[in-house]
Amino acid sequence: MLEETRSTGLTMKYLMGYNEPWDTHNPAKFMEHAEAAEHWRNYVQPVSEKMGLKLVSPTTGHGLKKRRRKFEWMAGFLKECYTRRNLKENPCDVDKIKIFSVHDYRCKGKLWRQNYKRNGKFHKSLVRSIRKYGRATRGKNWNAYVAERPIWVTETNCNWDTREKVPSDAAT
Repeated sequence: MLEETRSTGLTMKYLMGYNEPWDTHNPAKFMEHAEAAEHWRNYVQPVSEKMGLKLVSPTTGHGLKKRRRKFEWMAGFLKECYTRRNLKENPCDVDKIKIFSVHDYRCKGKLWRQNYKRNGKFHKSLVRSIRKYGRATRGKNWNAYVAERPIWVTETNCNWDTREKVPSDAAT
């Protein structure tokens, strides 16, 4: 794939992580934290290193409801990766994640500013969730870690801004 891309004159710079691995309602997507960290350290991270690509996190976000708190899944994933940092073979390195990928399906500017500005709700919620793991995540300044990473909106639409149902034929 990299060679094919290079032959077009395009340059790949980033490798994006998993798409919505926190989605418990979609078994094809959902991954437990430990499984995600194992795959990350053994496959995703080595591929990015071999290809010279910067890593973008698995999809995350603030989330609307308790069952959709994407930041809680991300905190668990970061904890599992961090606890694997000293392995001899393929240690997991959270610092290799350079950008947070966010999916949020609302379009109000106020929401985006409140949730995703530096030290906004996403930042504070993610750091608070990581700290809940206590000893397993000590030794890292998680507040600085989250603050240093830009946020990319990699999927959005305005469907959740109203309570109206979008007609099923709206996409056709």
